[in-house]
Order: sequence, then structure tokens, then C-alpha cells
Amino acid sequence: MPRTQLHNPAPRVCIADTDGGLCAGLADVVAEAGASAELVTFDQDLERILSEEHWDVVILGLELSGRSGLERLRRLETRRVYRRLPVMVVADCPELEFELPDVFDFLPAPVDSERLRVFLQQALQLQTPLNTRQYDPLTRDDLFAFQDFLVQHSGLRFDLRNKNMLERGLQRRMRVLGIDRYRAYLDYLTTSPYCHDELSRLLRLLTVGETCFFRYLNQFEALQRQVLPELLEHRRADRILRIWSAGCSTGAEPYSLAIVLREFFPETRDWDVRILAGDLNPQALHKARSGVYGARALRMTDPAIVDKYFHLHDKSYILDQSIRRMVRYHSLNLQRHNYPDEAQGLAEIDLLMCRNVLIYFNRDTCRSVLERFYRTLRPGGYLFLGHAETLASFSTRFERLSGAGGFFYRRPLHEEVRSAEESEHPAPATSAILHDVSPKHSVASFAPPAVGSLGGAPNAKSNAGLPSPNREEIPSTGSLATQCREAAQAVAREDYSEACRLYGDILNQDPRHCDALTGMGFLHANQGDYLQALQWGARALAVDDLHADAYFLRGLAFELDEQWEKAREEYRKALLIDLDFVMPYFQLSRIYQRQGRIEDARRELSNTLKRLNQLLPGALVTHSGGFSREELIEICRSLLERIEAR
Repeated sequence: MPRTQLHNPAPRVCIADTDGGLCAGLADVVAEAGASAELVTFDQDLERILSEEHWDVVILGLELSGRSGLERLRRLETRRVYRRLPVMVVADCPELEFELPDVFDFLPAPVDSERLRVFLQQALQLQTPLNTRQYDPLTRDDLFAFQDFLVQHSGLRFDLRNKNMLERGLQRRMRVLGIDRYRAYLDYLTTSPYCHDELSRLLRLLTVGETCFFRYLNQFEALQRQVLPELLEHRRADRILRIWSAGCSTGAEPYSLAIVLREFFPETRDWDVRILAGDLNPQALHKARSGVYGARALRMTDPAIVDKYFHLHDKSYILDQSIRRMVRYHSLNLQRHNYPDEAQGLAEIDLLMCRNVLIYFNRDTCRSVLERFYRTLRPGGYLFLGHAETLASFSTRFERLSGAGGFFYRRPLHEEVRSAEESEHPAPATSAILHDVSPKHSVASFAPPAVGSLGGAPNAKSNAGLPSPNREEIPSTGSLATQCREAAQAVAREDYSEACRLYGDILNQDPRHCDALTGMGFLHANQGDYLQALQWGARALAVDDLHADAYFLRGLAFELDEQWEKAREEYRKALLIDLDFVMPYFQLSRIYQRQGRIEDARRELSNTLKRLNQLLPGALVTHSGGFSREELIEICRSLLERIEAR
């Protein structure tokens, strides 16, 4: 019967049962749904099941405990039958759901008959073969609708930068469910009686990330040489160590930490060491608990470590059981879960790793998560973020430290007294690399003002900013040049009120000091006042129309206001003046990524790397938010890897 005749009075449902009879009794449910059931033996008739076109729905039993369970799973995955028609899987192992993200529904045994009836009726209403459905790209309105939904229900934020990832995940689930329109799928996510399960399936497709052991080697160098020795010395009296990997993906990060402790700090064998690891994605947690990895996951690992802690089986590497026992995994939604939580062990943490997670969150969620991280850490506890992440714009409560070519954060040992207003509204501090600021003013129709009175200086108490322009010092008195360097240093150590005071002093003495004018502009841009930022940039250009930093400032202000074309124009002007100016290339690559112009993004990242290689080792990259040459090189390489992986 062709698929277009699904309203035939007796649609056909194939039930391929297991030797243990997992699907026993399901024929009655099929009959209640108005369909006829045909029972077949999975092993004997699998090829016919997968090749015949007259089924309307297939129900497959998978008994992993049986002799041929894994073989059945392999054959099902190889043939991908669910690309043509709805497939519902009944299994004795609930974790198998993580291996089958494309099935119409997954039913753990014993089967919930009401659930089966609901999904069976839905599957029988499909009108066309699943693999013939084509989808248009997400519109801006649809993107914003899913963005709001996902932020509300998971804390994850998808914008123009990761629109393609969201689009692929949505289309994959829509095709399986036979849904034609994005808004119809959004309605399904909000109104289906089992919408929570569907959201979980979608999130598994959206959050599985590439990872590897000992990723960001400079951070592990800092952990081994500086952070862990300090923590162990501090905790030597009670011999307790608490580590939390928040957003652990498939487990490479927490297991890497366990290996470091076992290999370089053997005295901790007699300590009470607990490594907790959580992730939103249950499929990732399932893989993490298994401890089985491919060679690519070990590409950054010393071969001696691989030989000592992994066992090669076929083409897979199995982590030693002694290391796996050191890590305890848990489901984690950073937006919704409570922490600190002593009952769950999420309190008095010594070391908290949350790398490449904040990039999924909006500004308010980041602030909330970081405030709770602060309270979850012990005084003196450390926080490590991803290389493209800083606390800029989100929190000023942590101390920023550096070591081994990287930087990280620490909750101060001694708390400062903070007002209620400061605790609720921390002063922003933005890096040019990471900014997700909601604009306070539109700058679409701004015309640069004439140079005049200074006015409009940012409030020192609430102000923060990017590294001030100190790349090319224009003629000034020695005193002013020294003050300008001091202002740049104040920004580098995130003392923004001091930076504002110093720039103000300079401009009181010399209202035409270009570096101070642009420095004030960066402070305003970071505060979200893009109109004022553009005005300060215009004042600098009125003094010197070849001041590359002022064009970069204007580009950043336009970019933060999501005026991509104007931002590109200003960045290009900066590069016409100074072809070795690193950050305009990097910012251009970010704009192109948001616009989906992948080849252009790749080109600008390559240009960024060329200029970085010209800098001296250890040099700080101007206007990068305090990143060193080596850190930004690794960021660019990581971004290029993501582009190549698409």
C-alpha cells in the first residue's frame, strides 16, 4: 500500500518481537488504534521489514541482554529504516534511547500502553515518506521563538552564531515526526503530552560537543604546577578535595583531572577526593560512564599516559576502572538546578571546571550561574572557563590569576563587604572576544559630534571596559603617557573605576588626547552605551583621522548593537591604517560566522593567526580583554577546528 493511502481503514503495523517477548500484548494496543498488526521475528525477517514499502509503522523490540541484542542494534543503525517510515523501539535497557536519537518514539519495557497508543495514532496520520521532507532555513522570527523557548526550558542560547546547529537539530526531529513547519514543531514541544521527552531528544542533538582528554594543555599545566599544589597544601589538615566538572560532555575533562591526581599527586590516594561531573545531555553522560573512547579523543594525551591508563580493544580505548571510579556523574541543568547543594555534594568546592558552557547562555543566565558558582566554591576555590570565555560583563567577584600561559579565576580567601546593589548588579567588564550585550541605545542614525566639552563620562562606580588603546602613543607629555599606561594596566587587572579616573585626569589636562578619548569610548561600549562609545570615537577621529584604535572602537560599538555591515566597514578602516592590527581580523571572523559566511570567517581567522605569529611570545594582545598571544592562537585554532568539523 503506498504511503499516500494512510487513511485506509486498516493501516498495517509490523511488530518485530524479541526472543524474550518484549512486545507481547502490543497487538491489542495496535488494534485499539484502528490498525492491523503483523507479528514477525526480528532476526529472520529483518531484511524484509527494512525493505518492504507497505508498512505504515514498525515496532521493533531490542533485548540488549539477549545473545543478539547488540547485533540487532547495529543492523538497525546501519539500515536507518527510520528515515523512511516511523519506527518505535521497545527495549529492555533504557540507556539504549541515547543511541537512537532518530526513532519516532522509544518505549522502555514494560510498555506504557497509553503512551504507545498516543504515539501510534500520531504516526499513523503521517502523509508522506519521512525522507522526502525538505525544509527552508530558519527565519529570524522562528529563530527568536526557539531561542526564547530554549532559554526558558534549558538555559541554552542559540543566536545567529550557532543558528546552523539549531537548524540541523530541529530538522532532524521534525523529519522523524513528520512535521513540516518550525512553528508546528514548537507547538508540539509545548503541547504534546510527552513534550518533556521530546525536548530531551532535541537537546541531545544540540549539545553533544567534540571534546578530548587534556584539552587546553596550558590550563592543565597551570593545574599541575600551581593550582592543585596550592589546594592540596591548603587542605592538608582535613585531607579533603572537592572538584566539580560542570558541563562535562562525554567525560574527558573529569577523567583527565582524575588522571592528573593519580599520576602527579599520588598522596591523594589516601585523601577523601570526590570528582563530580554533570551535563545536560544524558547521551553524553551514558558515554562518559562507559569510559570507552576513540583515538581522536586521546590526540592531546601523552602516549605514556595512554599506555598506562587505557586498554586498547579493537579500535577503542577503555579507561582503567580505577580512574572511572574516581568520578561520579549526575544530570545537570545549570539554569534550573539548585546549587550550592550540600546534599548533592555541590558545596564547598575547591576546583570548578565550566569550560565552553557559558557561550550557550545569555547575559542574565551567565550572571545567575556565576553568582551561584561563587557561592558553591570555598573561599580560595578556583574556577576555570574555556579559552574564549571570561567573566567580563558578568561578575567582578572573582580574582583573575594567570599561569602557564593561561588565566583562571579564584574566589577570594577574604570577602569584601558589598552593598546590596553591587551584589545584585555587578559591574560589567567585557572582552572584545566575548560580548553578548543587549543594547541600551540605538546608534543607527548617529552623526559624530564636534570636539567640545567632555561631558557624558561613564559612572566610575558602575563602569567597566575593554583594554584601553595604548598601541600607538601619540605625542604627549611624559606624565600623560605614564598615566595612559597606568590606565591600560588598571583595565588589565579589571580595576575599571581606577581606569576611568585616570582617563578623566588625562582629558582634563589634554582634551585632545586620542588614547584617552578612545579609552573612555571602550568603557562606554562595554557598559552597553553604544551611542556614547561612538561619540568618544568620533572625538578621537576629529583630532586624528588616522587613529586606528578609534575605528576599531566604532566597529565594536556597531557590532555590539548588531549592525554588522557598519561594524565591518569600521574594522576595515582600522586595517587600512594598520594591517598588523590583530583584533579587527578576529572580530571580522566573528561577524562572518554569525552571518553564515564560513569561508570568509575561515579567511579572517587565518589572517588573525598570521598577525599573532608576528608577536613576541607571551605578549598581550591589545583590545582582546587580556588574552596573551598563545591563548588567542589556541582560540583561533579551536574555532577553525569547529569550522572544519561542519
